[in-house]
Amino acid sequence: MNKLWICGCRGSIFINDKNFSKYGYNTSCYLNIFDDKAILVDCGSGVSNAINELKKYKEINLLITHLHFDHIVGIVTLVTLCKDSHINIYGKDIKDGLCKFMGKPYWPISVGELKNVSFFDIGDEFNIGSVNIKTMESNHPGGCTLYRLSYDNKSIVFAFDFNHNNGYDSLLKEFSKNANILLYDGNLKDDEYLLHPTWGHSTVNMGVKIANEANVNKLIITHHNYLYDDFELEKQEKNLKNSVNKDYSFAKEHDVIEY
Repeated sequence: MNKLWICGCRGSIFINDKNFSKYGYNTSCYLNIFDDKAILVDCGSGVSNAINELKKYKEINLLITHLHFDHIVGIVTLVTLCKDSHINIYGKDIKDGLCKFMGKPYWPISVGELKNVSFFDIGDEFNIGSVNIKTMESNHPGGCTLYRLSYDNKSIVFAFDFNHNNGYDSLLKEFSKNANILLYDGNLKDDEYLLHPTWGHSTVNMGVKIANEANVNKLIITHHNYLYDDFELEKQEKNLKNSVNKDYSFAKEHDVIEY
């Protein structure tokens, strides 16, 4: 049984407010368990929720989508608290950026100096053990990598920090075809998207359209806007569930999903 742990699903910045507790305070971090393999997608502040589980593994694999602050702020937490595990970090041109972020003058030791950390530049497709990983370039300022992880004839797609303009929606439909789970960027409302079409984020309604046309089993809306409290997200999620008779929902921090 494949397992997804949602450790952080907030976009842009960490929130510390009781009115945001249901959907979560922490930024992007998702832990995937495939039998004996632990694979993180991004290392935002939510990685703190995964540390106790990650300590069980001698090897931890981390896929980085991009180097925006909310997706890497937890790297210090990960390498400090999981120092007895070997950490493999995968991404496109990410080593220099991470070493600058976790290095002098911002941190006394560079992540590149740690003996238990290895870096791997990735292409269109690679494997971690028996887990097959395909990548797709996102439509996001500064670049971003989308991931499709497949194991035991089941697939999960991570597609946040994604703008559906310029034909990228068609590319994502093909990339997500017949996936068990699609995690999709619902950071903006439709009217907000019209005002900010180049911010590199998308909407719930576009996520529904892509999931339907790609024949996805389960859609999870994520990368929640840091301005949206529980009341607002509950309203949006209710509208989603009322509009489709499918297994579509909003990501909630601490949720564990087996598939």
